[in-house]
Amino acid sequence: MRLFRGRNFLLLWCGQLVSLLGDSIHHVAVMWWVYNATGSFNATAAIMIAVSLPYVLFGPFSGTLVDRLDRRSILVGSDLARGGLLLLFALLAYRGLLDTWSVVLLTFCLSSIATLFNPAVFAVLPSIVQREDLVAANSVHEFSIELSKVIGPAIGGLLMAAYDLHMLFIINGLSFILSGISECFIRLAPSEAERHEFFEDIRQGFRLFREDGRLFELILFFGVLNLFTVPLLVFIPYFAKDVYVRGAVGLGLMESAISIGLMAIAVTLTLWRREKDFKKVVIVPPLIIGCCYLVVGRLPGFSSTLILLAIIGASIGLLNISMIAYFQRIVPAAFLGRFMGYLNVLVFALQPCSYFLAGLLGGWVGPSVVLTSCGALICLLGLFAWWFPRFKGLAGQTI
Repeated sequence: MRLFRGRNFLLLWCGQLVSLLGDSIHHVAVMWWVYNATGSFNATAAIMIAVSLPYVLFGPFSGTLVDRLDRRSILVGSDLARGGLLLLFALLAYRGLLDTWSVVLLTFCLSSIATLFNPAVFAVLPSIVQREDLVAANSVHEFSIELSKVIGPAIGGLLMAAYDLHMLFIINGLSFILSGISECFIRLAPSEAERHEFFEDIRQGFRLFREDGRLFELILFFGVLNLFTVPLLVFIPYFAKDVYVRGAVGLGLMESAISIGLMAIAVTLTLWRREKDFKKVVIVPPLIIGCCYLVVGRLPGFSSTLILLAIIGASIGLLNISMIAYFQRIVPAAFLGRFMGYLNVLVFALQPCSYFLAGLLGGWVGPSVVLTSCGALICLLGLFAWWFPRFKGLAGQTI
Protein backbone atom coordinates (compact mmCIF):
# COMPACT_ATOMS: atom_id res chain seq x y z
CA MET A 1 0.00 0.00 0.00
CA ARG A 2 1.29 3.45 -0.98
CA LEU A 3 0.67 4.88 2.51
CA PHE A 4 3.16 2.55 4.20
CA ARG A 5 5.91 3.45 1.77
CA GLY A 6 5.97 6.87 3.43
CA ARG A 7 8.51 6.91 6.29
CA ASN A 8 6.72 9.49 8.40
CA PHE A 9 3.34 7.79 8.19
CA LEU A 10 4.87 4.40 9.00
CA LEU A 11 6.66 5.76 12.09
CA LEU A 12 3.51 7.51 13.31
CA TRP A 13 1.43 4.38 12.74
CA CYS A 14 3.89 2.03 14.49
CA GLY A 15 4.25 4.29 17.50
CA GLN A 16 0.51 4.72 17.84
CA LEU A 17 -0.23 1.01 17.49
CA VAL A 18 2.12 0.17 20.36
CA SER A 19 0.71 2.80 22.71
CA LEU A 20 -2.91 2.15 21.73
CA LEU A 21 -2.60 -1.51 22.60
CA GLY A 22 -1.34 -0.65 26.08
CA ASP A 23 -4.05 1.98 26.46
CA SER A 24 -6.77 -0.52 25.59
CA ILE A 25 -5.47 -3.01 28.14
CA HIS A 26 -5.44 -0.20 30.72
CA HIS A 27 -9.04 0.82 29.95
CA VAL A 28 -10.61 -2.60 30.44
CA ALA A 29 -8.51 -3.21 33.56
CA VAL A 30 -9.55 0.08 35.18
CA MET A 31 -13.24 -0.33 34.28
CA TRP A 32 -13.30 -3.86 35.67
CA TRP A 33 -11.29 -2.99 38.79
CA VAL A 34 -13.55 -0.03 39.65
CA TYR A 35 -16.84 -1.87 39.01
CA ASN A 36 -15.62 -4.97 40.86
CA ALA A 37 -14.47 -2.86 43.83
CA THR A 38 -17.63 -0.74 44.09
CA GLY A 39 -20.44 -2.47 42.14
CA SER A 40 -21.63 1.06 41.31
CA PHE A 41 -22.77 2.54 38.00
CA ASN A 42 -21.77 5.94 39.37
CA ALA A 43 -18.17 4.79 39.87
CA THR A 44 -17.85 3.50 36.30
CA ALA A 45 -19.56 6.68 35.07
CA ALA A 46 -16.93 8.69 37.00
CA ILE A 47 -14.19 6.96 35.01
CA MET A 48 -15.92 7.85 31.73
CA ILE A 49 -16.40 11.45 32.89
CA ALA A 50 -12.69 11.63 33.74
CA VAL A 51 -11.93 10.56 30.15
CA SER A 52 -14.10 13.20 28.49
CA LEU A 53 -14.01 16.22 30.86
CA PRO A 54 -10.44 17.35 30.00
CA TYR A 55 -11.44 17.79 26.36
CA VAL A 56 -14.08 20.27 27.45
CA LEU A 57 -11.84 22.13 29.90
CA PHE A 58 -8.63 22.27 27.90
CA GLY A 59 -9.65 21.72 24.25
CA PRO A 60 -9.32 25.32 22.94
CA PHE A 61 -6.00 25.87 24.73
CA SER A 62 -4.54 22.51 23.65
CA GLY A 63 -5.55 23.01 20.03
CA THR A 64 -3.97 26.47 19.99
CA LEU A 65 -0.72 25.08 21.41
CA VAL A 66 -0.68 22.44 18.67
CA ASP A 67 -0.84 25.21 16.04
CA ARG A 68 1.87 27.28 17.78
CA LEU A 69 4.44 24.64 18.84
CA ASP A 70 6.41 21.95 17.03
CA ARG A 71 3.91 19.14 16.46
CA ARG A 72 6.48 16.34 16.58
CA SER A 73 7.65 17.53 20.00
CA ILE A 74 4.03 17.46 21.19
CA LEU A 75 3.62 13.86 19.97
CA VAL A 76 6.84 12.70 21.64
CA GLY A 77 6.38 14.66 24.87
CA SER A 78 2.77 13.53 25.31
CA ASP A 79 3.63 9.86 25.02
CA LEU A 80 6.64 10.09 27.33
CA ALA A 81 4.60 12.01 29.92
CA ARG A 82 1.81 9.42 29.88
CA GLY A 83 4.35 6.61 30.18
CA GLY A 84 6.01 8.18 33.21
CA LEU A 85 2.67 8.88 34.88
CA LEU A 86 1.53 5.28 34.48
CA LEU A 87 4.78 3.92 35.90
CA LEU A 88 4.34 6.21 38.92
CA PHE A 89 0.82 4.89 39.51
CA ALA A 90 2.08 1.34 39.04
CA LEU A 91 4.36 1.94 42.02
CA LEU A 92 1.44 3.29 44.07
CA ALA A 93 -0.70 0.29 43.14
CA TYR A 94 2.09 -2.11 44.05
CA ARG A 95 2.33 -0.52 47.51
CA GLY A 96 -1.44 -0.72 48.03
CA LEU A 97 -1.95 3.05 48.00
CA LEU A 98 -4.52 3.08 45.19
CA ASP A 99 -8.28 3.60 45.62
CA THR A 100 -11.18 4.38 43.28
CA TRP A 101 -10.67 8.14 43.28
CA SER A 102 -6.95 7.91 42.63
CA VAL A 103 -7.74 5.77 39.56
CA VAL A 104 -10.21 8.45 38.47
CA LEU A 105 -7.44 11.06 38.94
CA LEU A 106 -5.01 8.99 36.87
CA THR A 107 -7.58 8.67 34.09
CA PHE A 108 -8.21 12.43 34.17
CA CYS A 109 -4.47 13.17 33.90
CA LEU A 110 -3.96 10.75 31.00
CA SER A 111 -6.92 12.23 29.17
CA SER A 112 -5.64 15.76 29.80
CA ILE A 113 -2.37 14.90 28.06
CA ALA A 114 -4.33 13.30 25.23
CA THR A 115 -6.01 16.66 24.55
CA LEU A 116 -2.62 17.71 23.15
CA PHE A 117 -1.71 14.44 21.45
CA ASN A 118 -4.92 13.81 19.49
CA PRO A 119 -5.17 17.25 17.82
CA ALA A 120 -1.48 16.92 16.92
CA VAL A 121 -2.14 13.63 15.09
CA PHE A 122 -5.16 15.18 13.35
CA ALA A 123 -3.06 18.16 12.25
CA VAL A 124 -0.02 16.10 11.20
CA LEU A 125 -1.78 13.63 8.88
CA PRO A 126 -2.56 16.08 6.04
CA SER A 127 1.12 17.11 5.95
CA ILE A 128 2.52 13.57 5.63
CA VAL A 129 0.02 12.00 3.19
CA GLN A 130 -1.41 13.16 -0.12
CA ARG A 131 -4.86 14.74 -0.20
CA GLU A 132 -6.43 11.81 -2.05
CA ASP A 133 -5.07 9.43 0.61
CA LEU A 134 -6.70 11.17 3.59
CA VAL A 135 -9.68 8.79 3.82
CA ALA A 136 -7.34 5.80 3.58
CA ALA A 137 -4.94 7.30 6.15
CA ASN A 138 -7.76 7.98 8.61
CA SER A 139 -9.09 4.47 7.98
CA VAL A 140 -5.69 2.97 8.84
CA HIS A 141 -5.57 5.19 11.92
CA GLU A 142 -9.06 4.04 12.95
CA PHE A 143 -8.14 0.41 12.21
CA SER A 144 -5.12 0.69 14.52
CA ILE A 145 -7.26 2.12 17.30
CA GLU A 146 -9.79 -0.64 16.97
CA LEU A 147 -7.25 -3.43 16.49
CA SER A 148 -5.82 -2.45 19.85
CA LYS A 149 -9.34 -2.47 21.31
CA VAL A 150 -9.99 -5.98 19.98
CA ILE A 151 -6.74 -7.43 21.25
CA GLY A 152 -6.36 -5.20 24.30
CA PRO A 153 -9.61 -5.97 26.16
CA ALA A 154 -9.13 -9.71 25.65
CA ILE A 155 -5.53 -9.50 26.93
CA GLY A 156 -6.61 -7.11 29.68
CA GLY A 157 -9.34 -9.48 30.88
CA LEU A 158 -6.91 -12.39 30.98
CA LEU A 159 -4.19 -10.35 32.72
CA MET A 160 -6.64 -9.04 35.31
CA ALA A 161 -7.59 -12.63 36.09
CA ALA A 162 -3.92 -13.55 36.54
CA TYR A 163 -2.12 -10.43 37.83
CA ASP A 164 -2.63 -7.30 39.92
CA LEU A 165 -3.51 -3.87 38.56
CA HIS A 166 0.05 -2.57 38.85
CA MET A 167 1.24 -4.98 36.15
CA LEU A 168 -1.30 -3.51 33.74
CA PHE A 169 -0.01 0.00 34.52
CA ILE A 170 3.57 -1.11 33.85
CA ILE A 171 2.65 -2.62 30.46
CA ASN A 172 0.76 0.50 29.43
CA GLY A 173 3.50 2.85 30.66
CA LEU A 174 6.20 1.03 28.72
CA SER A 175 4.05 1.02 25.58
CA PHE A 176 3.72 4.82 25.71
CA ILE A 177 7.48 5.24 26.15
CA LEU A 178 8.16 2.99 23.13
CA SER A 179 5.68 5.02 21.12
CA GLY A 180 7.41 8.27 22.07
CA ILE A 181 10.80 6.91 21.00
CA SER A 182 9.38 5.89 17.63
CA GLU A 183 7.88 9.35 17.04
CA CYS A 184 11.28 11.03 17.61
CA PHE A 185 12.24 10.02 14.06
CA ILE A 186 9.24 11.64 12.31
CA ARG A 187 10.28 14.54 10.05
CA LEU A 188 7.88 17.45 9.61
CA ALA A 189 8.26 20.73 7.73
CA PRO A 190 8.27 23.83 9.99
CA SER A 191 4.90 25.44 10.46
CA GLU A 192 4.29 28.49 8.26
CA ALA A 193 1.32 29.72 10.29
CA GLU A 194 1.32 33.38 11.22
CA ARG A 195 1.87 33.84 14.96
CA HIS A 196 -0.32 36.10 17.10
CA GLU A 197 -0.81 36.65 20.80
CA PHE A 198 -2.04 33.39 22.38
CA PHE A 199 -5.62 34.44 23.11
CA GLU A 200 -5.86 36.14 19.70
CA ASP A 201 -5.09 32.74 18.16
CA ILE A 202 -7.93 31.25 20.19
CA ARG A 203 -10.30 33.99 18.98
CA GLN A 204 -9.27 33.37 15.38
CA GLY A 205 -10.19 29.73 15.80
CA PHE A 206 -13.68 30.65 17.01
CA ARG A 207 -13.98 33.10 14.11
CA LEU A 208 -13.55 30.15 11.73
CA PHE A 209 -16.79 28.64 13.04
CA ARG A 210 -18.63 31.94 12.78
CA GLU A 211 -17.61 32.43 9.17
CA ASP A 212 -18.37 28.83 8.10
CA GLY A 213 -21.70 27.81 9.63
CA ARG A 214 -21.59 24.27 8.19
CA LEU A 215 -18.68 23.39 10.49
CA PHE A 216 -20.51 24.41 13.66
CA GLU A 217 -23.78 22.73 12.67
CA LEU A 218 -22.11 19.45 11.72
CA ILE A 219 -20.14 19.33 14.97
CA LEU A 220 -23.20 20.22 17.03
CA PHE A 221 -25.06 17.34 15.36
CA PHE A 222 -22.34 14.90 16.44
CA GLY A 223 -22.20 16.34 19.93
CA VAL A 224 -25.92 15.66 20.40
CA LEU A 225 -25.50 12.22 18.80
CA ASN A 226 -22.77 11.40 21.32
CA LEU A 227 -25.11 12.36 24.15
CA PHE A 228 -27.35 9.42 23.26
CA THR A 229 -24.72 6.88 22.16
CA VAL A 230 -22.26 6.87 25.08
CA PRO A 231 -24.55 5.38 27.80
CA LEU A 232 -23.88 1.94 26.33
CA LEU A 233 -20.25 2.21 27.45
CA VAL A 234 -21.32 2.72 31.07
CA PHE A 235 -23.52 -0.40 31.04
CA ILE A 236 -21.20 -2.89 29.32
CA PRO A 237 -19.63 -4.05 32.64
CA TYR A 238 -23.16 -4.56 34.02
CA PHE A 239 -24.23 -6.65 31.02
CA ALA A 240 -21.03 -8.73 31.17
CA LYS A 241 -21.15 -9.47 34.90
CA ASP A 242 -24.79 -9.34 36.02
CA VAL A 243 -26.92 -10.07 32.91
CA TYR A 244 -24.90 -12.55 30.86
CA VAL A 245 -22.64 -13.71 33.76
CA ARG A 246 -19.51 -13.77 31.60
CA GLY A 247 -17.11 -11.96 33.96
CA ALA A 248 -14.00 -10.05 32.87
CA VAL A 249 -13.61 -12.17 29.72
CA GLY A 250 -17.19 -11.31 28.70
CA LEU A 251 -16.45 -7.63 29.25
CA GLY A 252 -13.44 -7.92 26.95
CA LEU A 253 -15.47 -9.72 24.28
CA MET A 254 -18.24 -7.13 24.32
CA GLU A 255 -15.84 -4.22 23.97
CA SER A 256 -13.93 -6.13 21.30
CA ALA A 257 -17.14 -6.66 19.31
CA ILE A 258 -17.54 -2.89 18.87
CA SER A 259 -13.93 -2.67 17.75
CA ILE A 260 -14.30 -5.54 15.26
CA GLY A 261 -17.10 -3.64 13.55
CA LEU A 262 -14.96 -0.49 13.42
CA MET A 263 -12.02 -2.47 12.03
CA ALA A 264 -14.18 -4.03 9.32
CA ILE A 265 -15.40 -0.66 8.06
CA ALA A 266 -11.88 0.82 8.30
CA VAL A 267 -10.49 -1.96 6.07
CA THR A 268 -13.40 -1.51 3.65
CA LEU A 269 -12.81 2.24 3.34
CA THR A 270 -9.05 1.72 2.92
CA LEU A 271 -9.52 -0.70 0.01
CA TRP A 272 -12.62 0.97 -1.48
CA ARG A 273 -11.08 4.10 -2.94
CA ARG A 274 -14.13 5.31 -4.88
CA GLU A 275 -15.69 8.64 -3.90
CA LYS A 276 -18.62 8.36 -1.50
CA ASP A 277 -21.80 10.43 -1.15
CA PHE A 278 -21.10 12.53 1.93
CA LYS A 279 -24.75 12.98 2.93
CA LYS A 280 -25.35 9.21 3.01
CA VAL A 281 -22.30 8.46 5.17
CA VAL A 282 -23.46 11.14 7.63
CA ILE A 283 -27.18 10.35 7.90
CA VAL A 284 -27.52 6.56 7.47
CA PRO A 285 -25.18 5.43 10.33
CA PRO A 286 -27.22 7.12 13.12
CA LEU A 287 -30.36 5.35 11.92
CA ILE A 288 -28.57 1.99 12.06
CA ILE A 289 -27.10 2.75 15.50
CA GLY A 290 -30.52 3.75 16.87
CA CYS A 291 -32.18 0.53 15.65
CA CYS A 292 -29.40 -1.58 17.19
CA TYR A 293 -29.77 0.20 20.54
CA LEU A 294 -33.48 -0.62 20.52
CA VAL A 295 -32.69 -4.32 20.15
CA VAL A 296 -29.75 -4.41 22.59
CA GLY A 297 -31.99 -2.84 25.23
CA ARG A 298 -34.32 -5.83 24.96
CA LEU A 299 -31.46 -8.17 26.05
CA PRO A 300 -31.47 -10.56 23.05
CA GLY A 301 -28.79 -12.89 24.40
CA PHE A 302 -25.00 -12.73 24.60
CA SER A 303 -24.19 -13.88 21.04
CA SER A 304 -26.83 -11.63 19.46
CA THR A 305 -25.59 -8.70 21.54
CA LEU A 306 -22.05 -9.23 20.25
CA ILE A 307 -23.31 -9.08 16.64
CA LEU A 308 -25.31 -5.91 17.32
CA LEU A 309 -22.32 -4.29 19.01
CA ALA A 310 -20.22 -5.04 15.91
CA ILE A 311 -22.85 -3.38 13.69
CA ILE A 312 -22.87 -0.35 16.01
CA GLY A 313 -19.09 -0.19 15.79
CA ALA A 314 -19.11 -0.32 11.97
CA SER A 315 -21.67 2.49 11.81
CA ILE A 316 -19.69 4.67 14.22
CA GLY A 317 -16.51 4.01 12.24
CA LEU A 318 -18.08 5.00 8.92
CA LEU A 319 -19.30 8.23 10.45
CA ASN A 320 -16.04 9.13 12.22
CA ILE A 321 -13.66 8.35 9.36
CA SER A 322 -15.75 10.19 6.78
CA MET A 323 -16.17 13.27 8.96
CA ILE A 324 -12.50 13.55 9.92
CA ALA A 325 -11.39 13.28 6.29
CA TYR A 326 -13.97 15.90 5.29
CA PHE A 327 -12.78 18.34 7.97
CA GLN A 328 -9.11 17.79 7.08
CA ARG A 329 -9.93 18.79 3.50
CA ILE A 330 -11.90 21.96 4.17
CA VAL A 331 -10.15 23.41 7.27
CA PRO A 332 -6.98 25.48 6.55
CA ALA A 333 -3.78 23.71 7.67
CA ALA A 334 -2.84 26.53 10.05
CA PHE A 335 -6.12 26.01 11.97
CA LEU A 336 -6.18 22.21 12.18
CA GLY A 337 -4.96 22.00 15.78
CA ARG A 338 -7.42 24.63 17.01
CA PHE A 339 -10.24 23.10 15.00
CA MET A 340 -9.63 19.68 16.58
CA GLY A 341 -9.53 21.30 20.03
CA TYR A 342 -12.89 23.00 19.45
CA LEU A 343 -14.28 19.82 17.89
CA ASN A 344 -13.40 17.97 21.07
CA VAL A 345 -15.07 20.65 23.20
CA LEU A 346 -18.34 20.58 21.27
CA VAL A 347 -18.46 16.79 20.95
CA PHE A 348 -17.30 15.97 24.47
CA ALA A 349 -19.13 18.76 26.30
CA LEU A 350 -22.30 16.70 26.55
CA GLN A 351 -20.56 13.43 27.37
CA PRO A 352 -19.97 14.01 31.11
CA CYS A 353 -23.67 14.86 31.44
CA SER A 354 -24.53 11.71 29.51
CA TYR A 355 -22.31 9.50 31.69
CA PHE A 356 -23.75 11.04 34.86
CA LEU A 357 -27.36 10.65 33.68
CA ALA A 358 -26.68 7.10 32.48
CA GLY A 359 -25.34 6.11 35.89
CA LEU A 360 -28.24 7.84 37.66
CA LEU A 361 -31.03 6.55 35.40
CA GLY A 362 -29.45 3.11 35.16
CA GLY A 363 -29.83 2.70 38.91
CA TRP A 364 -33.35 4.15 38.83
CA VAL A 365 -35.17 2.63 35.82
CA GLY A 366 -32.58 0.07 34.70
CA PRO A 367 -30.06 -0.04 31.81
CA SER A 368 -32.52 -1.69 29.39
CA VAL A 369 -34.98 1.22 29.58
CA VAL A 370 -32.16 3.75 29.19
CA LEU A 371 -30.76 2.03 26.08
CA THR A 372 -34.12 1.60 24.32
CA SER A 373 -34.93 5.26 25.01
CA CYS A 374 -31.56 6.33 23.60
CA GLY A 375 -32.16 4.17 20.52
CA ALA A 376 -35.47 5.89 19.81
CA LEU A 377 -33.91 9.35 20.24
CA ILE A 378 -30.97 8.48 17.94
CA CYS A 379 -33.40 7.36 15.21
CA LEU A 380 -35.34 10.62 15.56
CA LEU A 381 -32.10 12.61 15.34
CA GLY A 382 -31.13 10.82 12.12
CA LEU A 383 -34.54 11.48 10.57
CA PHE A 384 -34.34 15.15 11.59
CA ALA A 385 -30.90 15.49 10.01
CA TRP A 386 -32.15 13.97 6.76
CA TRP A 387 -34.59 16.88 6.31
CA PHE A 388 -32.51 19.65 7.90
CA PRO A 389 -31.68 22.29 5.22
CA ARG A 390 -27.95 22.38 5.96
CA PHE A 391 -27.68 18.60 5.63
CA LYS A 392 -29.77 18.65 2.46
CA GLY A 393 -27.07 20.89 1.06
CA LEU A 394 -24.53 18.07 1.51
CA ALA A 395 -26.24 16.05 -1.24
CA GLY A 396 -23.87 15.57 -4.17
CA GLN A 397 -20.72 16.30 -2.14
CA THR A 398 -18.21 13.45 -2.06
CA ILE A 399 -15.22 12.45 0.02
